[in-house]
Amino acid sequence: MKYRGNLNAVQQQNIFVAIIRQFLEYHNNKNATIYPPSNVRVQATSNTSAVVQWDLDNDRNVDGFVIRYIHEPVSGQRDNERWKTITIMNPSARHLHISQLTAHKPYAFCVLAIRQNRQGSCSDPPTTIDRLQATHMVTNLVIAWKTSNSVMLRWEYTGPQPIGFYVNQTGRKDYLDQNLQLKGMISPGFRQDLDGHQREYLWTTLRPYMEYTFHVGVRELPPAGKEYWPREVIVRTDPTGPPFVDVPEFITSNHANTALIRLKCASEEYGPISHYWLVVLPGNFTQDDVLNLDSTSLQKSTTMMRPNQNKNYYGKGTKKVRKVNKEQEYKRRYLHEPFTLRGAYIAAGIPVHEMQQIQRNDHLFTLGDGRMYDGYDNWPLDSNTKYRLMMRAFARDDISRNPDYPFEFRAPIQEPLAKRYSDSMLSEPFSTKVATHIRDAKTSNLWLIAPLIAILIIAIIVGMLMNGNGGCTMDSVMDMYPLHQSHISSTNYNALPVPMSILPSSGGAIGGHSLSHLAIPISELSAHIDKLKMNNNALFSQEYESIETGQHFTWENSSRPINKMKNRYANVVAYDHSRVILSTIDNIEGSDYINANYIDGYEKTKAYIATQGPLPETFADFWRMVWEENTITIVMLTKLEERSRVKCNQYWPIRGSSYYGHIQVTLLDTLELAHYTIRTFRLQHRNGGKIREIRHLQYTAWPDHGVPDHPTPFLMFLKRVKTLNRPDAGPIISHCSAGIGRTGAFIVIDCMLERLRYENTIDIYGCVTALRSQRSYMVQTDDQYIFIHDAVLDAVQSGSTEVPASKLYTHVQALMQIQPLDQVSAMELEFRHLATMKMSNSQCTVANLSVNRPKNRLINMVPYDSSRVILRTVSGEEGSDYINASWIDGYRQRGAYIATQGPMPYTVNDFWRMIWEHESSIIVMLVRTMETCREKCYEYWPAELGAQFGYLVVEPIAEYNMSQYVLREFRITDTESGQTKTLRHFQYVEWPDHCPPKSAELFIDFIHQVHRTKTQFGVDGPITVHCSTGAGRTGVFIALSVIIDRMKLEHVVDVFTTVKLLRTERQNMVQDKDQYHFCYQAALEFLATYDNPYQMS
Repeated sequence: MKYRGNLNAVQQQNIFVAIIRQFLEYHNNKNATIYPPSNVRVQATSNTSAVVQWDLDNDRNVDGFVIRYIHEPVSGQRDNERWKTITIMNPSARHLHISQLTAHKPYAFCVLAIRQNRQGSCSDPPTTIDRLQATHMVTNLVIAWKTSNSVMLRWEYTGPQPIGFYVNQTGRKDYLDQNLQLKGMISPGFRQDLDGHQREYLWTTLRPYMEYTFHVGVRELPPAGKEYWPREVIVRTDPTGPPFVDVPEFITSNHANTALIRLKCASEEYGPISHYWLVVLPGNFTQDDVLNLDSTSLQKSTTMMRPNQNKNYYGKGTKKVRKVNKEQEYKRRYLHEPFTLRGAYIAAGIPVHEMQQIQRNDHLFTLGDGRMYDGYDNWPLDSNTKYRLMMRAFARDDISRNPDYPFEFRAPIQEPLAKRYSDSMLSEPFSTKVATHIRDAKTSNLWLIAPLIAILIIAIIVGMLMNGNGGCTMDSVMDMYPLHQSHISSTNYNALPVPMSILPSSGGAIGGHSLSHLAIPISELSAHIDKLKMNNNALFSQEYESIETGQHFTWENSSRPINKMKNRYANVVAYDHSRVILSTIDNIEGSDYINANYIDGYEKTKAYIATQGPLPETFADFWRMVWEENTITIVMLTKLEERSRVKCNQYWPIRGSSYYGHIQVTLLDTLELAHYTIRTFRLQHRNGGKIREIRHLQYTAWPDHGVPDHPTPFLMFLKRVKTLNRPDAGPIISHCSAGIGRTGAFIVIDCMLERLRYENTIDIYGCVTALRSQRSYMVQTDDQYIFIHDAVLDAVQSGSTEVPASKLYTHVQALMQIQPLDQVSAMELEFRHLATMKMSNSQCTVANLSVNRPKNRLINMVPYDSSRVILRTVSGEEGSDYINASWIDGYRQRGAYIATQGPMPYTVNDFWRMIWEHESSIIVMLVRTMETCREKCYEYWPAELGAQFGYLVVEPIAEYNMSQYVLREFRITDTESGQTKTLRHFQYVEWPDHCPPKSAELFIDFIHQVHRTKTQFGVDGPITVHCSTGAGRTGVFIALSVIIDRMKLEHVVDVFTTVKLLRTERQNMVQDKDQYHFCYQAALEFLATYDNPYQMS
């Protein structure tokens, strides 16, 4: 019967259920033992569709399910005519989307299980829906735009309020790896909860060229917490250049003008590759020379290499082949070509299918055969020239070639475009002359080599017999320390270059030098390090190479196929005996694995966890480890990307909250400082429990290549880590990219400094050995090993000079006391100690070139090569890139200041050029032009009318005379481009000739005014500071700026370390003891003058 209009909704519902139950009782098999699914839910997804969901609690051994549904049943009807049936033969299915239903009608649904062709009973009571109408559903879910690592989602919603939204994603891809094997990758699901006001979400930290499925659904707010069925959209992120390109390998040379090269394909993990370029560069090129080498410049350089001659082509098929006959002409062309990439050229363009064929057939490529490859000339080589090679791999650009590509997918202009190519590292320099010489010598020297080999074999046998059992044969060493290369070669990811250290022989001597590995007394540490650094660090390298690798431990869990995708590098594994074991999730195989190891500290087990930089597949595992280990401090020692390569994926939310598995991570605060960044996160488990607050400290000043020039900033970072980490907290989790190099250096330095609190010796060698027994390859390079020694020595020599601001007055009073032995104050002794500190990388080669010496006021006040300000080179002018100026870091920003000398008449143009090129909008002048009847600084600015300095015109706008300083405003115009900018010039006029300022309060006010002006006018460039030499008064201004900023934030004062840090960037900063004393005096004045100095901005 049809429903009548006089029945209310409750009556209709009761009649509906009764009819359905009558049907089910008739058709159910009462003898069936197959239990029905439970918790059947139905939700309308539109006016004509619905989704049915169910659980299976009692019987998991089923073959599939049957879903039955009906609308407007007729009373008493027992046949199946009006019931529709859908069968799903998938035992893991837990939902079904049904479409083509009748709009706005009531429906009933039941679900039954199937096993061995038998149907069980249907779910009872039936699940009904009064009306097909989507209420708690988002609409018009679209991809607004996308990049290689982000997708912007947008949607609409007009349903009931208040509600929230949830967004989740999963990803998958198939690709060819570098071995031309088909690989699959599945990204685990991630979730983000949003408030009900949002209508868009930018999902970042995605993988390039990954097919992602996004769901956006509605969730009720607590305490109800019900979640509704989401909308779905599928999209593939844009491709980029491959993650890694192998270096072209020089094999040999069969001719003076050719070389045989082994080429390898790159992984297509980040998108299909279209073609490769084989690039030839002069042997003196470095990696930095080609770091940002764009393709247009490279093609231009290649074009300039071509000689002007008639092209004589011959060939077969469609490939053009041209012999290059005028080799001398091409040499003349490029040797005299005034182009910055002179000598760099593309030798061959190789389509991807040809490259794959080369690799599959193990063919070698002939460099210099004079042929043309894809439009590029493979020029003959010169046997007297050294070359380096680089391979560039290009991703296939489907976007620009596809006119149907949706315009709305294109990212906004402010979004950075991903590079569509990647470069290999440069090969080692080679020449064809050496290889040819060796080949020619093989036959003539054979008569001599054979007897020598025989003599060598006899000598080895005699030596083994003489040593008897006291020796150690190579076989025994390999038995003790197997390398397990089979584990490494079978993994899917690129291997990280790590040194295979030489194991120490039983005699303990290497290369004729007896290496002692006893603990070193701190009184002998400096001399010990000096000895190891002799002969270009020869003994350091030998000592480092003698440290055991620890490769005899097992890593079976890392090698399991299910865990290989969780390893960032194939050969960086987690030893089984020390690995961090996570709790198992739902008996899922491998869910207890993460590439991380416990590391013991000084007199403390499991003080640290060393781990790799998280991958998208391991984000949830990483945060689960943080939660389960009760960690409150994470130390990150890498940037996300270095040298155009991803070192670590961003595993924290950019803003707001994100779910990683069951852990909700909320970003509370970000504090960016010059050398490191501190983030504060709030962690909460989805299942409840105590809310935790953790700190994430990322050291951002570690250079992309090598180690830091000076250990002082790193030691300051380490101290901040220790201050923020409570003694009762769980292990400090430390990671870089692989979790072995920088992470190993961090842990060793911390262990040694902790040891120095209780002992007067250090044992870096023993500490590295111990770390390698818990995680492979800890401390990855000899440079890192040397840096550890330098950092520990710096800490020993400097001591602890940090003072709480509240105790500064007492500390200064103690420093003013005369020391009986020296008859000088402790303050003066502290200043003298600065002069004894050794400054590594303190070369001043460029400043002392003959062409640059006249540009320096004093020969001992010149910039270091490592921190000098570099001007743009003027064509034809030698030394035109030099000015006596240095980059100086502030407290919050790298390169916040430029410290320079007062300009001289013949350096004024360079000074203004520096101001313009490096976008400095504020100049601080701490000297008068004449003092004690001597010129201290040339008056480099125009007083009334504009003046031209090179291509720049400087015009005065205004001048304000304050009590202790003069403020001038200028307009600077670039006559070539027509661009203009405003510059403010602060001249402090109350600094006496031979002593510090009389009023520390007025000088602090001056510092505050300068920085407030920078903030007020929103200028981003550095503040240029100068006195006469750019060291003494300049050092005081910058030191106090740093000291005050640090006091505001950390409530501590460390004058000694601040000045020491400045002296690593420029000579003699804070030049004399009076200026040093003034820094303390001004810090005290700052605390006393301002009622709440920590709130002062």
